[in-house]
Amino acid sequence: MVYSSIIIFDFSRPDFIHRSVHFLIKEISGTDSEIILIKSYKNPEIERFLDDNNVKYMDLMERNKQSDYIKTACEIASGEIIIFMDDDDIFYPGKIKYVSDLFKENKNLGYYHNNFDTIDESENITVNRNYKTPEFESLYIDGNRKSEFFRNSKNLRLMLKIRPDFNSSSIAVRKSLLSEYHEDYNFNVRPDSFIFTLALMSSLDLMLDNSILTHYRIYRGNVSTSYNATVDQLRETFMGAFSSGISMFDIIQAMVKGSAYENYIELRIINLKLAYNFWSLTRTYRINFHGKLMVMGIDLIHEFGYIALSAMPAFIKLKAMKIFYHAK
Repeated sequence: MVYSSIIIFDFSRPDFIHRSVHFLIKEISGTDSEIILIKSYKNPEIERFLDDNNVKYMDLMERNKQSDYIKTACEIASGEIIIFMDDDDIFYPGKIKYVSDLFKENKNLGYYHNNFDTIDESENITVNRNYKTPEFESLYIDGNRKSEFFRNSKNLRLMLKIRPDFNSSSIAVRKSLLSEYHEDYNFNVRPDSFIFTLALMSSLDLMLDNSILTHYRIYRGNVSTSYNATVDQLRETFMGAFSSGISMFDIIQAMVKGSAYENYIELRIINLKLAYNFWSLTRTYRINFHGKLMVMGIDLIHEFGYIALSAMPAFIKLKAMKIFYHAK
């Protein structure tokens, strides 16, 4: 009987699939796990490869937003646990068994997130300032204590530092977290933030693990992480990412309205707005007095750079992009 389903989200990057599938086949040998690949393209060679290795797959040729990937994963996964992996990332050996055992031992565990490091195209460990792995003590947050935990300013500061909703390849959930959410949803960005919000609003426990069990890949084809693009390329990429992120978090803000998680989500939105102001060379978004008080009381150090830079003239912002992001 299948206990855990490893879901590969293939966002039209077939070059990574052979490596990912071969690794996972070796990892799940002798375990109660299955591999499922969800993709949005046709490729006879890839499909023969998947068939030859008894890997289930689903093609989303029409409705293929990231929300559709999540819905499909929930529909076709046989396991009680879903372990997500993006096509261009890779796990550390032993992660699948380790995570599956955690869920077996903790029957109310609903959401798990592990720490990660970064690798290049050749899978060499690399360091990227924007994706630097923060160190923290692993946390297990009981479902009955989540509201109390997120009302504490010190804990909010910690959550903003360790980013428990970043990187789908670090996330595993109990399938019921998704299947028991009956509202329709439709989006194409930040699926990890959506899943984390479902976990917050549920009665299930959270585990935020400092163990580094995922390689997050940084490569030349990904402009937003390569740091070797022109200023115009980086600005276009980041402005799009932060603008769509603000729209997504508006949806999330409505989901948490009236709950203990409102301040946490508002701080996330403030961060996105300040970041957009920086990359757009404008002050499109103004932070209201309440938001400024929150930043000053909870997250001043984290946001100070963006607060200062967002008020600076455009030429200073451009210079900062070249210095801190190696823009050409």
